[in-house]
Amino acid sequence: MVNPKLDYFVDLFLGISFLIAGLSGFIMYFVPRGSDFSLFGIARGGWPPIHEWSGFTMVGLVFLHLILHVRWIGSMTKRFFVKKIIKK
Repeated sequence: MVNPKLDYFVDLFLGISFLIAGLSGFIMYFVPRGSDFSLFGIARGGWPPIHEWSGFTMVGLVFLHLILHVRWIGSMTKRFFVKKIIKK
């Protein structure tokens, strides 16, 4: 059984890292290099490392999320394939 508090915080930080990666990606895509644009006190040139690290964090948290839910994933996969085989 997955600890609900651990699951909550993994999912919370996964969502936050997703939002940070998305925001930084939009900034890097739409704001031209060399622009004097700044958001939250961070200039355009400071966003690529934030984007990279939020992406790395997101990948790690996705793996942790999958590890925490491996029994559920296995159970659902088994149910899906058993129902498909029985219906044939």
